[in-house]
Amino acid sequence: MTTKTELLNQLATDQLMEIAVTEKIKVPRHTEKEELIRCLLVLPMRRIREYVAEYLDQDKPKDKGKLGSILETATSIVGEDLGELIREKMTSALRNEHFEREHEQDDFERLVREKIARSLHQKRENRPVRTYKAKEELGVEGEPSVVPSVLPNRIRTEYEDLDNLLFGGIPQDYAVILEAPSCDERELLIKSFLEAGAKEGQITFYVTVEASEGKALAEQFQSNFYLFVCNPQADTIIKTLPNVFKLRGVENLTDINIALTSAFRKLDMSLRAPRRACIEIISDVLLQHHAVLIRRWLTALIPELKSRGFTTLAVMNPYMHPSQEVQAIQDIFDGEISIYEKETEKGLEKLLRIKKMVNQRYLDNELVIKKERISQRKNVCIDEKEETK
Repeated sequence: MTTKTELLNQLATDQLMEIAVTEKIKVPRHTEKEELIRCLLVLPMRRIREYVAEYLDQDKPKDKGKLGSILETATSIVGEDLGELIREKMTSALRNEHFEREHEQDDFERLVREKIARSLHQKRENRPVRTYKAKEELGVEGEPSVVPSVLPNRIRTEYEDLDNLLFGGIPQDYAVILEAPSCDERELLIKSFLEAGAKEGQITFYVTVEASEGKALAEQFQSNFYLFVCNPQADTIIKTLPNVFKLRGVENLTDINIALTSAFRKLDMSLRAPRRACIEIISDVLLQHHAVLIRRWLTALIPELKSRGFTTLAVMNPYMHPSQEVQAIQDIFDGEISIYEKETEKGLEKLLRIKKMVNQRYLDNELVIKKERISQRKNVCIDEKEETK
């Protein structure tokens, strides 16, 4: 009978390292192959067989045509049921008008192979196999784009088009700044990010001047949604609740820090579940204190949030500040997402683009951002929640 060691020995060192990363097994970056194998022996035999089948299949020659080869892979790895699903999806996709060029079919074959292989490692195994989409549907300028696979340790914004560009969502424990003028699309994106965290039971912090987006969530999810209202009229904006912190404004950053510290003390730090925070007061604080002081404040606050397991989305309107102050703030964050207006063939449209995500994979396509796309995804999430009750 083949042993675990014999199976793993068939794989290359980089493939073994990928398995260790996927399974969250901590190993030094430049570990030798023998040591990697010893570390991976903790995995069940069934799991090891699945990985070996996945990697070895990538080197098999194509001798049964596109559909036959893919179906063979699907059946050998995950059984007949998914094989039939792939057959149906492939038959439909290859008839699609967007597969006019041979290289597009080749790219799609590669994508489906990757989807099958990764299906065993994704939490959302029941998500349908994705195909190329028309640019009108996906909202991306230029040639039809491939929807990427979901990488581990991602915090979904639940705006599907943005999550696709991020390979599943914002990297966990990252601090990302969203630069956007005041617009409905920005508010919907913030609301989607907050609702996703609250409804999934994640600890969610929302620091804002206006409590309109967070009021209902604070009342409905008092155990895990914390609202910080920095407004002199906070008492008239929202009623007093144990998860609501009312501050007089953004003039005193120390008061904000004290409120955050008070909320931190209520958390069970033994639980290392993902948490998220949205800081929507960057522009207000920048107008009040200017770049030097806010840089000092953020360079202390962001590491504190990271150490407590928070993935942070900060919001700033870059059109309200001089360019040098905007750049001074951008430099602090791990990632940068921008919403802006641009003249296109269809007229003036709002676009979204990821400008940076340090040491992470992402797509830098320009995405035409539409309110109905954000609202559509949000409503789907609500329906899914209700079906599981």
